[in-house]
Amino acid sequence: MVLLRTLIALAAVPFALAGLKTVAPNRYIVEFDTTAHLQASGLGKRYASPHEYVYSQLEERGASFSIDLSFDSSIFTGASVTVSSDADLLAIANATGVLSIVPVNILTVPDVLIDVVSEWTQSIAFNGWPSHSGSGSGSSYPNATTSAQVTTTTSCTGSGNKKTCTTKTVTTPGTTQTSAAASYPTTGFSTLPLIGADKVHAAGNKGKGVKIGIIDGGVDYTRTPLGGCFGPGCKVAGGYDFVGDYYNGSNSPQPDSDPLDQCYTHGTSVAGVIGANDNELNVTGVAPEASIYMYRVYSCYGITSDDIIVQAMIRAYTDGVDVVNLSIGESDGWTEGMLSTMASRLVSAGITVAVAAGNDGAVGSFYAYAPASGRGVVSTGFTNSTILPAWNASVSTGYGPIGYYSVRPYPTVTLPIYTYPEGSDPCNPPSVDLSSYLTIIREGDCPVYNISYNAFMMGSRALFLAQSVDGEPQYSNFYPLNVAEISKEDGDYLLGLLSAGTAANVSFSFNPAPRYNSFSGGVLAYGSEIGPTNDMYMSTQVSAPGTDIISVVPARYGNWTAVQGSSFSAPMAAGAAALYLAANPGSSPQKVREALEFSSTGVPLTTTDGSFKTLAATGAGVFNIYNALNAGVTVSPTELLLNDTSNFNGNQWIQVTNTGKSFATFKLSHVPAGTMITFNSQYNQSYSQNNANPNIQQVTNAATVKFSQSTVILWPGASTWVLAQFTAPSGLDATTFPVYSGWIKITGGAQTVQVPYLGVAASLKNHAVLDGTSLYMGYNLPRTIGNDGSTPQVGTVSYSYVGNDYPWVFWRFVGGTRYMTLDLVSANASLGFAPNYNWRRSDEGSDISARSGSGPASEELDERAGAEGTGPLELKSRSDMDTLFSTTKKRDLLGLGALWCTLTNNKGIGCSTTSTNTYSKVPIIGNIFELDYVPRNTFHLDNDYYPYSLDPPTFSNGSVIPNGTYKFLIRALKVGGDITNEADYDTWLAGEAFTIAIAGN
Repeated sequence: MVLLRTLIALAAVPFALAGLKTVAPNRYIVEFDTTAHLQASGLGKRYASPHEYVYSQLEERGASFSIDLSFDSSIFTGASVTVSSDADLLAIANATGVLSIVPVNILTVPDVLIDVVSEWTQSIAFNGWPSHSGSGSGSSYPNATTSAQVTTTTSCTGSGNKKTCTTKTVTTPGTTQTSAAASYPTTGFSTLPLIGADKVHAAGNKGKGVKIGIIDGGVDYTRTPLGGCFGPGCKVAGGYDFVGDYYNGSNSPQPDSDPLDQCYTHGTSVAGVIGANDNELNVTGVAPEASIYMYRVYSCYGITSDDIIVQAMIRAYTDGVDVVNLSIGESDGWTEGMLSTMASRLVSAGITVAVAAGNDGAVGSFYAYAPASGRGVVSTGFTNSTILPAWNASVSTGYGPIGYYSVRPYPTVTLPIYTYPEGSDPCNPPSVDLSSYLTIIREGDCPVYNISYNAFMMGSRALFLAQSVDGEPQYSNFYPLNVAEISKEDGDYLLGLLSAGTAANVSFSFNPAPRYNSFSGGVLAYGSEIGPTNDMYMSTQVSAPGTDIISVVPARYGNWTAVQGSSFSAPMAAGAAALYLAANPGSSPQKVREALEFSSTGVPLTTTDGSFKTLAATGAGVFNIYNALNAGVTVSPTELLLNDTSNFNGNQWIQVTNTGKSFATFKLSHVPAGTMITFNSQYNQSYSQNNANPNIQQVTNAATVKFSQSTVILWPGASTWVLAQFTAPSGLDATTFPVYSGWIKITGGAQTVQVPYLGVAASLKNHAVLDGTSLYMGYNLPRTIGNDGSTPQVGTVSYSYVGNDYPWVFWRFVGGTRYMTLDLVSANASLGFAPNYNWRRSDEGSDISARSGSGPASEELDERAGAEGTGPLELKSRSDMDTLFSTTKKRDLLGLGALWCTLTNNKGIGCSTTSTNTYSKVPIIGNIFELDYVPRNTFHLDNDYYPYSLDPPTFSNGSVIPNGTYKFLIRALKVGGDITNEADYDTWLAGEAFTIAIAGN
């Protein structure tokens, strides 16, 4: 949890952490102890609830606060509150029965690579073209259906201040489906065969009886593929709108019981991937007979807050859903974040949780998302689909057919071709009426959006964008304009006809002709998140196709679009989970996750390379739900976490169970994946961040494995355990922190199954946490900054605190940290140790070897890390933190930090000053800022660096810093470090002192 001083600082307007999630000012999520009020009642006064107990204490202390949301559930009890001042926040922190406090974060639209959907001006007529039907193809097809209609009536009585109005919404279902799927054309656009769901459907399992909760935007359930109605008996059987249309993160949500959403497409598309009915594009959902419960947390602005997401999670739990899909996320890096923790609690409650792994793979490794980092969830990465949706058009000259890459077919029509005069700029084209033509424009410097907009505003309703170089097509959705890419070859031909003055027409019909994606089909998508978590868990469990996926959108956006990202691979996993539960009712989330993992196949590094992509990015691989249900064998566990070299878990036991109907011989073998070089040893930055076209480097150095028995014979229902003994790969540079991975392959059942493993061939304790280079700012960090908030301070400077006259400090993290403190020390303090960052090094170079030592594995660091104390920390344990700060839940209140000891004058549980606690013996004047469970920074996302202003001049406990001369001291705990051992911290002592000289202070 974030620490109290952090909470206060985040609430202050002048403070801006570039790259943290957007924080809602003065708003916090507070968790209550569900038993403290009972203990207090035993002392005299009776309290009806944990809420009453905490609120009564706050009222007694005169705290000013308002309750935004109240949570009363077995998975979370507490409230989100807004406070008026830091003192009010401190009152909450000191209240008995408060377990934790975290700031409310504002989350914007998930950063998926979804195609632009633009309405522009739909008032322009189609000039006689066939109109698009209610279900969306724009052309004739069997058994057309119509969308449901939603009407709203408002009636009022009285007048003036006594006037009251009632609004009633009525949904009239559209015409029902009257045909089986076979009545629709087979387009070949379906991605179900890529995950084996088509075979499961063919066997009669479509998820009937399973309830899937979707926490996302709302849903346009009026679309026929989504059932056309809302409520019991409908596909969208339940749900809730927690925000309304106009929530922007600062105003009050307007909740209601209807999750209808026709302004924001994300939730509707997610619902379509999960459960769309059979339709004219043949893109049926993974579990079309499951019931959907839609929990709308995103407004029309694409904005929500994590307290609203928590509320939706609780509602899904209360409604008894079997599966939850969360295509949302924020940078985290640890398994301990608020949303990750809540997702894990849903899993513990028996709900399978599928989560989008994230779309920031371009920033490199060790950058996991929340809630995807939650323990027990099915975090899903995304691969490039092997299917490219396309249609055929015919040319009057006999050439072709021409394949055009579009989600929807163009209306059935024949049009003459046209292009702008030679030399024209499509960003500033000549004025011409394009309404009667198929306009063909060569792609170039002018953005596709501008080309399309200009053509549309001149009447175009049909546009071909001819590629300049053959490459993977990109899909655009500028409804009502029909726009599609065509190949360079086809573009050359059509433009050649125009150049020669040869008249030609192009005719369109419902003529689906998907192409195989030879460019990138089957490989990991560029944006798929790359782990592992900082505490060495797999941040992605499985992968699924997530590019060029056709799904449903509201009719106003053209009925269909192509969606991209892990937001749409996760619902494939959610739908697959529903198919598994329909076949195996009552299965635990662990069983579902294990089945998806062991049925997965590896993701190739490239379309031509026989090696596999690191499992830190792909998880176990692309799952196959048919194989999961028909494997004839099960294995457990399905993640072998080997940790780092300091905490190596090389001996792994695997249970193999014969679930077939006859005895079988199973053989075990080892299949390595590529070993990922995660960091550059010179700069301690991910390779990915320093390249215009980032690709994580992989090498072939692999682990070796020995088995206690490589062949086992099992009767039906019998199980046995096999010991797999791993040896980490050799010949690697430990300062690059190589992550190795692969599978234990088991053959002999009806299907081959695989157990993924992952480890790092280095000690993570040797990895730098603080960025000591000039790569980002142009001067070395961390750094004391002057009162302009941008220029490094030179020499000792006195600050009056008049206006903006106060100091700043900038820093960055190149590695995640469980705990970081910013303290003040006297200008001439003797710390008792040498900070491992040399503040006097020159800004001319960025070589981190300028530190005392020779890099992250320097002799000095090795010596300091060698002060073992109680021994190496197991990365899977928080026991050291629990021991230091408390054996009670109260420890979490202040985020496990020094603030707890400050508030208790070092008399609190865990605030030891004995020789074993060298961290607390450092002679600081006081703490001013703390963070815990922090991800590393990036170069080109919003989470790039931390600027902190010492304004107001107060310590963490709220007391005023007296006038005097000070230096900043930053300490960041290394991964696997002992929180009580100062030697396990990356430390920086400011080179320049500053003086606080406030008049009258």
